[in-house]
Amino acid sequence: VIVGKGDQLDSLKKLAKKFKIQNDVLFLGFWEELYEALGLFDVFVFSSYWKGEGFGLAPVEALNLGVPVIAFDQPPMKEVLNSSALLIKKDPRKIAGAILRVYKNEKLRKKLLENTKKQIKLYDISKIANQYKNLFIELERIAFLE
Repeated sequence: VIVGKGDQLDSLKKLAKKFKIQNDVLFLGFWEELYEALGLFDVFVFSSYWKGEGFGLAPVEALNLGVPVIAFDQPPMKEVLNSSALLIKKDPRKIAGAILRVYKNEKLRKKLLENTKKQIKLYDISKIANQYKNLFIELERIAFLE
């Protein structure tokens, strides 16, 4: 299942046709509500590689649903996902190999999901809200002193 849009979509469709797997690959396009589909995945591959890549909410949503994540070893994914995901170099062979490793290796999947439980706690809304509250209190204190 390939969800999303981008420059490479046409080439992926051509590859699927070339290797005669076009009937086995679903190209769903852009989904506003990706969260609905994530829980159905065996593994989630965040193959976005844009130098200006932001936080990347979809991989965190996949973690939250207990789906193993594969992403490129680049900022900010390294910081956001840490050891809860299999981080790989940008290379099609590495993506394919990582998918097979996660899919076939139950021990690796369990390890990633254990790490996920720890990592996802960092994004708990009450914890984040408290951090913002404390930041605003500190900023107000500093502004008052000046």
